[in-house]
Amino acid sequence: MSRCASCLLERQDASSLSPEDFQEQLSQCTECPLVSGETAIPAIRLLVQKQRDAARASRKQRNETNKLRTEMEDLRAESHKYEDRVMRLEVLHQTTTQELEAQVALAREQEQTLRALSAPILRLSKGVIALPVIGRVDAARADVMMKNLLAELSERQANSAILDLTGVSEIDGEAANHLLRILSAARLLGAEVLLTGLRGEVARMLVGLDFDPSRFTTLATVEEALRRCMSRARSH
Repeated sequence: MSRCASCLLERQDASSLSPEDFQEQLSQCTECPLVSGETAIPAIRLLVQKQRDAARASRKQRNETNKLRTEMEDLRAESHKYEDRVMRLEVLHQTTTQELEAQVALAREQEQTLRALSAPILRLSKGVIALPVIGRVDAARADVMMKNLLAELSERQANSAILDLTGVSEIDGEAANHLLRILSAARLLGAEVLLTGLRGEVARMLVGLDFDPSRFTTLATVEEALRRCMSRARSH
């Protein structure tokens, strides 16, 4: 074996090499006569072996470091993607919540409109208004009916209110109570209350609730009630 033309262990610039570069170059001396063979020097052989082991450990550590760095970059990228998804979900949630609130508000407004339409007040003549009742009367509708009726009685200074029940074919106790409250409230404002279109089933239910027919005028049709109101007005 022949020695290298420029032995790393004897080069003057070897001291300026970084530990990593020195270990790397020294680990490449696989057939150095100072390390192997009859001319090998035990101290140098031990040094080279340790340097080789250190170089392998260093490469392994660099590989692991690079692997960890890559994993960290992948985790960072996934974290950014997750944050972006969270932001999109928050925006979607906020938008959905606003749309839901708008839909709820619209539904409430439509419900109020329908309730108002379900309790129309008709102005038949001067001082005479009519409230046609069609279908079922629940607490919410009864409140709207009473509110509209009392407002019209006060605003128009009406002295007669016709409550037409032609559209009510049957009635339960709760609805009957609501109707009696409406009738009583109209009388408290001094208006004459006339009931028209009263059917047998409805009459029986009202009587069962201690309905006093003497407090109200009952007629067959709205036309008859209107003629009575106009006749009464002329007589005064």
